Amino acid sequence: MRQVRNPNAMSALILAVLTVLGLVAGIVGLVFMGDDGFMAGMLGLITAFICGIISPTLWFSGRKQMAEMAALFAGQDLLVHWSFDPDEWHRYTENEYTRGMKQTRTVSIWSFAVPFLLVMGAQIFGGGFSGLMTGIAFAFGAGGAVLFGGTAYLMTKSADAANRAGVGEVFIGATCLYYGRRFHTWAGKYAALEKVAFEPGDPSVVQFNIKYGTDGNSSHVDVRVPVPRGQEAEAQQLVASYYAAS
Repeated sequence: MRQVRNPNAMSALILAVLTVLGLVAGIVGLVFMGDDGFMAGMLGLITAFICGIISPTLWFSGRKQMAEMAALFAGQDLLVHWSFDPDEWHRYTENEYTRGMKQTRTVSIWSFAVPFLLVMGAQIFGGGFSGLMTGIAFAFGAGGAVLFGGTAYLMTKSADAANRAGVGEVFIGATCLYYGRRFHTWAGKYAALEKVAFEPGDPSVVQFNIKYGTDGNSSHVDVRVPVPRGQEAEAQQLVASYYAAS
């Protein structure tokens, strides 16, 4: 029987620890440090309040996902189940890392160029250049590159580490999927599967675009699932089945 773990357990535990630490800091600051500790105490209590709300939310969300995973592994609404040989999984891992690093470089360049050129353009239309404004333009560009490029880099490294943890299996259902020890679901009110596409390659990939949140405040996650050799036709039928169902 495949063991199912709470995917949010570690995050919930960390936030629970921060809740306790925040409470301790709040009590020490407000009760024992008087006026000098007022700000530290308030920050501690605010941290405890925020983390205390998020931690159980993550935990119970993970419990719900555990039930979905268990049902998927048991075959409920299971559409495909793929396994891979080590060579296939290694090629997939290398391909995704190369792709992720290329995207990271692109994001870094654009994140630097856009704010830098905007500030420099403002100088031109303002009637001239100054060393101070040029320095500010460079600082804005560097900040954007570090923020967005750094985020893309960390996401690429995290995905690569998960892929290198071992040869994965793929379970794809009507409203969720599991691959390489990662679980994604679009069941529920605030999630939707927006697009599914088959991408030929070595190995081929099925890309899922999942939207989370509402139309006014949403985020998108791209999940790229490898296709074993010889299963390309099944993968294309899988993609078509989602559009037929909608």
